Amino acid sequence: MIKIIFHADKCTGCSLCGLACSQEQIGAYSSRGGFIHVSGKPEQLAYKLDACFLCEERTCVEVCPVDALTVEGSRVALNQDLCVKCMLCVKKCARGMAIIKDGMPKMCDTCGACIKVCPAGALELA
Repeated sequence: MIKIIFHADKCTGCSLCGLACSQEQIGAYSSRGGFIHVSGKPEQLAYKLDACFLCEERTCVEVCPVDALTVEGSRVALNQDLCVKCMLCVKKCARGMAIIKDGMPKMCDTCGACIKVCPAGALELA
């Protein structure tokens, strides 16, 4: 199973991961358009990553009335054939990371765009 690991001690707070994610997922560079966001205190060199793949709550999976969502490694997979497009998963996402794309709910698919652009190696595929 594919899993993305975050190394906080390596993060520089550049936010390139979030920009690459948004470009991959919505086709535009946006600080809030993807599944990964960096925040922190630059003066202390302390950064926090908020990402769909780091979520442990998995509220989106729990609220799905038709069990169209399953957990696979560090990602939530959507079975489009089962999905009734009620968007409860998007509305109840514990981190506000789920989006709607082409009329369907979308969560992190561990595409790796964030990993490829990280100049510090703070993200890793395991």
